[in-house]
Amino acid sequence: MTGSEYVPRGSPIQLVCNATGHPDPPLDIDWFKDGRMILSDAQSGLIVTKKADSSTLVSVLAVRHSKMTDAGEYS
Repeated sequence: MTGSEYVPRGSPIQLVCNATGHPDPPLDIDWFKDGRMILSDAQSGLIVTKKADSSTLVSVLAVRHSKMTDAGEYS
């Protein structure tokens, strides 16, 4: 996915990545913002969750209340 998305300040942001492997799903997914790895930090409202099934690993990056500092390029 490429392009730009804009959200009002204070709105939640949710990014979803589905990674598929055969015969097993990938072991992990890392999120990056402007080239720096993102770590889950519930206290700051930044949460990364991961869930695997038979062949897919789904990771969700959620920002509870967006701030101007959340602007950037996510991968």
